[in-house]
Amino acid sequence: RFKRRANTPLSCVLMILASIAITAVAERVKFVAKLDTPEECPLEFETWDVDKQKAYVTDEEGDITDLVHCYCNTLGSLEQASDKLCQEFYKNTIFSFLLQGFAIMMVLGSNMFITIRINKLAKSYEKHHSMDGEEASVFYRTFVLKFINTGCLYLIINFQ
Repeated sequence: RFKRRANTPLSCVLMILASIAITAVAERVKFVAKLDTPEECPLEFETWDVDKQKAYVTDEEGDITDLVHCYCNTLGSLEQASDKLCQEFYKNTIFSFLLQGFAIMMVLGSNMFITIRINKLAKSYEKHHSMDGEEASVFYRTFVLKFINTGCLYLIINFQ
C-alpha cells in the first residue's frame, strides 16, 4: 500500500525536478550573458554621447568588453539587432527570453501533470478506504507539490 501511494508523488517530484532544471538553465544563461547587471555601468551612462558610450564598452583593439550591456541597454530591440556591438547581446537576450518562456511553460505543464496524475492515481491505483481519505490525500499532495513547483521554485534556484 505504501508503494502505491509513494508512486504518485515520486512521479510528480520528477516533473518538478525537470522544471527546476529548465529554470536553472534559463537563469544561468541570463547571468552569463549579463542581461541584468546595471550596477556595473557608470552613473548617468545613458546621458553620455554615443561615441563615448561605444568607446567605454570596447577595448583599445576595438573588441567588445564585458560591459557591452551598458551600451546595448540604452538601445531598442531593433537598434540592438542592427548594431554590430550589440548583436551577440541581442541574441543572448532573445535566447534567454525563449528559455524563460519554456521554463514558465514547464512549470504550468508540471502543475497540470501534478493535478491529473494525483487525481487519476488516487482514484484508481492507491485504493483508499474512504472517499474522505482519498480527497484529503489528493488535496494535501496537490497543494504541497504545486506550492513547491510554483512558490518555492525561485527560492530553490536562487539559493546561494
